[in-house]
Amino acid sequence: MRYDIVALGELLVDITMTESTEGPPQMQGDAGGAPANVLAAATRLNGRTAFIGTVGDDKFGDFLAATLDAYQIDAAGLVRTSEDRTTLAFVRIDATGDRDFTFARNPGADTLLRPDDVRYELIAQSRFFHFGALSLTHSPAREATWAAVDYALRHGVTVSFDPNWRASLWPSEESARVQMRLGVDKANLVKVSEEELFLLTGCTDIEKGLAELAAPGKLVVVTLGANGCAYQLGNRTGAVPGVAVEAVDTTGAGDAFLGALLMRLRTFEESLERLSTEQLEEALWFANRVGAWTAGHRGTMAAFPTAADLEKALP
Repeated sequence: MRYDIVALGELLVDITMTESTEGPPQMQGDAGGAPANVLAAATRLNGRTAFIGTVGDDKFGDFLAATLDAYQIDAAGLVRTSEDRTTLAFVRIDATGDRDFTFARNPGADTLLRPDDVRYELIAQSRFFHFGALSLTHSPAREATWAAVDYALRHGVTVSFDPNWRASLWPSEESARVQMRLGVDKANLVKVSEEELFLLTGCTDIEKGLAELAAPGKLVVVTLGANGCAYQLGNRTGAVPGVAVEAVDTTGAGDAFLGALLMRLRTFEESLERLSTEQLEEALWFANRVGAWTAGHRGTMAAFPTAADLEKALP
């Protein structure tokens, strides 16, 4: 197996404005996009990863291609296009570390990936294939995404999905729900936030929401911020406590959590349904630690920890 994780989806530039009570806002540019973030988090933990997606044939695209190289993410699946510009995300971080997003994406280079552009052989060489919902907002990326997912499932690759709800990028909440529920149904592993759990199920009760998304052999995890996470694997349910940290920037924390979870699960020979509760909860505890570290540092990919960072700074 050549790769631990191959991910398909958006690779974009995050332009972050951080607010402070001590002075004017500060602006900073960084590489981002949830699927690419998952890969960067994994490579920081010595994972072998590859990216599939599209960026513009512009200076921002040059920056993003260089970033993949810097993080040792295989860019064989990266497509450059002159049809539209590289997508930008403007991120506002308030004084508590919470963030909101505004996108320059109309439709954006990341939506232009076509089924024929997908390097399917990369997927066949991976333990996990990961995708998110932002590649489902527009054609042709939607068709490319489903083609890649179906290919992964046919070839026995474990499929991971993160809805990554961004309301402004969808024509309607219902259209988002339809595509996201299809992603949940196809995936072997699903990671959602509390907001996404409510969007997909209408349930404010975590256990009821998990039960609605659950299926035999499927792992569903809901992240709960400082409170850690809850999960359902088949008929098994549980919760893993969080790690106390002073949050300064939560951008990418969920992606870091998922990248770390996939890397920890990669160490087990068992398929998801055969994991012991002890193995699963140890993996989720590790993922909580990585998410907490990320929330306690500024930036996106630059905030992801190495294994050495975790050993020095967190219990």
